[in-house]
Amino acid sequence: MEVRLDAFSASDFDVKDWLNEQFATLDAEAAFGGTAAESSDGNSNDSKEDSRHARQQEQDTLVQKLTTQLHLLATNAQQNSDRIKARFRHQTPQIVRDLAALAKLVKETQASVASFAEKIDARSMSAPAVDSIVDMDTVRNQLDRSISALRHLRNYTDLPQKIAALVDSGDLDQAWNLIDSAVISQTDGADGPAHASAGAGGSVGLSQQEAQGFRTQIETAALARLEEVISAHDAQRTLETARLLKCHGRGDAIESIYVRLRSEIGAKQLQPAVDKCKENNHLAGNLDAVLNLVTELVSRERMFIEAAELPGDAAALLEALLANYLELLQPVIQRKIDAIRSNPSMDGAEGSRPSLRITDLYHYLVSFYVELSDAISSSPLSVGDSSLHPSAGSMLSRPVPRSLNLLFVPFVSFMGVLGSTEADFIRSGSLSQLKRLEPDYAHIESYVRDASAALLAIFVDVEQALERVFSLVPVSKLRGAVSEIVSVVANVSKHLASLVGDIAKKAGIPAVALDDFSDLTLPATLASSRGHGSSEDPIYQPMTSSEKLDVVSSMVAVSILSRIFDQYASALSLSVEKQWAALLDSLRRQQAQLPAAEDFGSSTAGISANSSAEPDFTTNPAKLLLSVFMESCATVSEMQSVVIMPLLAPDAVAVVDTAVAAISSSGLRLSRETASAVFFLLTSAFRVPLARIPRLAVWHADAQSKSSMNIDVPVFSSSPSEEAVDIGEKLHILLPELEQVEVMDVQYTQGVDLEGAVPALHHYAVACLDGASSIGKIGEPADAESLSIQPMLSLVLRVVSQNIAKQVCAIEPKPLSESGKQQLAADIDYIASVVQSFTNAASPEFSLIRRYTRRYTGQHDGLSASNAESPADLEQADNTGIGSAAGNKTLALVKSGIEGLLGQP
Repeated sequence: MEVRLDAFSASDFDVKDWLNEQFATLDAEAAFGGTAAESSDGNSNDSKEDSRHARQQEQDTLVQKLTTQLHLLATNAQQNSDRIKARFRHQTPQIVRDLAALAKLVKETQASVASFAEKIDARSMSAPAVDSIVDMDTVRNQLDRSISALRHLRNYTDLPQKIAALVDSGDLDQAWNLIDSAVISQTDGADGPAHASAGAGGSVGLSQQEAQGFRTQIETAALARLEEVISAHDAQRTLETARLLKCHGRGDAIESIYVRLRSEIGAKQLQPAVDKCKENNHLAGNLDAVLNLVTELVSRERMFIEAAELPGDAAALLEALLANYLELLQPVIQRKIDAIRSNPSMDGAEGSRPSLRITDLYHYLVSFYVELSDAISSSPLSVGDSSLHPSAGSMLSRPVPRSLNLLFVPFVSFMGVLGSTEADFIRSGSLSQLKRLEPDYAHIESYVRDASAALLAIFVDVEQALERVFSLVPVSKLRGAVSEIVSVVANVSKHLASLVGDIAKKAGIPAVALDDFSDLTLPATLASSRGHGSSEDPIYQPMTSSEKLDVVSSMVAVSILSRIFDQYASALSLSVEKQWAALLDSLRRQQAQLPAAEDFGSSTAGISANSSAEPDFTTNPAKLLLSVFMESCATVSEMQSVVIMPLLAPDAVAVVDTAVAAISSSGLRLSRETASAVFFLLTSAFRVPLARIPRLAVWHADAQSKSSMNIDVPVFSSSPSEEAVDIGEKLHILLPELEQVEVMDVQYTQGVDLEGAVPALHHYAVACLDGASSIGKIGEPADAESLSIQPMLSLVLRVVSQNIAKQVCAIEPKPLSESGKQQLAADIDYIASVVQSFTNAASPEFSLIRRYTRRYTGQHDGLSASNAESPADLEQADNTGIGSAAGNKTLALVKSGIEGLLGQP
């Protein structure tokens, strides 16, 4: 059931008919439903009753629906009626006015028609009458054209006076418009009403040549006004004049005039401050005032550009002004740098570092330029340099600004020699102080303290110098600069090594002993020039000798310094590696945030593959361009391809590799030399008896038949020889000597920065064994730390036993006599018993000789002949720390030698 509003607007609408129609519709629907129900169950009286009841409910529902819909329709009708009435009331005045105007127009038309009718009635409708009407219209048109021509003629006659008056009054815009309108009227009137009566085809208006003359006059006046308002810093009048010039096609002159005038005015303001700065020789003398004034001028101009809405790039205008300002300042900066380099004591305490003061000036100017650059290109500018935006791909191709070049060009030559400058200062400063210190036996502890403090000062200077090098020197020149700094470390190592050499020379220690600590049987030509290895030479006596004790004390002192050097050098190596890694990481982040060089020019070039927002530059754009300038590159793109990409290549060789290798080799060489010197002093007492072993007559003597009292006695066994007893006694006093060395070391290291160093004797043992293939490894580090004497004791015992084996094999001629064989077995057993009382660290060569001598005397220790032929020492050579090939060869030589001595196959 649908109620339509148009049913109520019919002229024959009747309420009763409409209601009967609605109920009839309902009855028809109910009858259709009832028929369907009866067809489904015709015998049910209850169904009929239900149908009637349902029909009654449907009628009630229909009445409710009709009531609701009628109410809604009435409401809508009322609202529409109110809206139409309101609109009509609002439009009624306009309608009234339109009707009045229409009535007036009708009346005028009626009057015109009546007048024309009267004229027509007065005349006949003949052809002459019609011609007269046409002639009247032609006359009227000609009169209109004549009036227009006279008006233009009058305008042309007084046009120059009008233009001059407008120019004099300052109304340049109106004067310009008047010229344009006159030229336009001439062009438009060529075929129209602007024909003069003076000649055929003549036109009223300005010619192009005349208009150009007037335009030039007005342009000159406008440019003069522009110069006046720019000089006065009047932003509002500058804005108006600039708009006038832009409107008439002369906006190209605005930027050049602005830069020229404001540069001249700024230079006049800066010149007195610059002159004061030139007169002051101090580093920061009056420079702050000049830079503050530059900042003030640029900030003021920035606000003026924004207020005046000057055309073009605001950042480019400010850059041009800044460059002109800094052109005045550059000679001052160059003069200060030259003065510092030529007079290091200027503007600071005597001996203060020139490079440090120049670096401070450099950082100060960098901060000034970065802050000023940020101010120039900040976002509040109404117009700005989009290429300064970090996400712009044009950053890659943006050239170095002239202002940056002017400000930092005085530093270019300094940056190139910064490494050598820093190195020379350290050599003449803290390194020179270290070299002036000399070991004094009477004050050795004071020497260690002073020298360790000097070492610390050297490495502090080196560390600070490296920090400056990494932060200032261009990446492409880092290798040379770092190498210059590291050369100072080599100088320190060389100085300490020379101290070791001087002590060794004074004490008579052979120079070869500092290279090969394991050979205790030096030839006479290489022995001490003072005693040639004789027993009278104090260096070959136990440490009960005061002279030898002084030498040991000095050598221990220098050894402590070498350990301090090694500790500082290791820390320096890590620092160099860390700074280089940080630099590479910074370059990688910078590469990730800049568009790739191959994507340059593409508007879709990405900044970072993983970046969902604008990147945060690790390097300020101004600092990035400064890096480009210092690398002598034209653009960021060129620096990427020429400098950065080769460094980040997977197969690139790190700058620090050679530096770290040089530092490590210096520390290792020095540690080995000092440790070898201390080791020589500990083992020098063994060298004299060891040197006599091959030349003893007892090896080839007949069997002993008389005692020392010249009484014939039977031969039961041999006693240890005098040389063997001497060696055994020196082995027994070895432990107290080692303890004495350790006490010295502990005493001298008090108050010395030796944090994290290994125990003294353990350090000597490790340094001696480092890189040596002829000596086995010492004990576990845990054992060495708990008992620092044990590693050195084990090393000395092993070296002594190895040299005994070497000297035994050198006995000539072979074989030995029977008595000599018995003596050899007795000497070997005696020395072995002494060694075993301390440790099981005898060398494999000594153990092999002992095995053969014990078998010769019948003491096989349960070994079979086959085992004797292939001793356990040879089988376990790999477990002794000896290389397989070298160890087997050495043992094979010893086996061949002892077999020759004993006369066994």
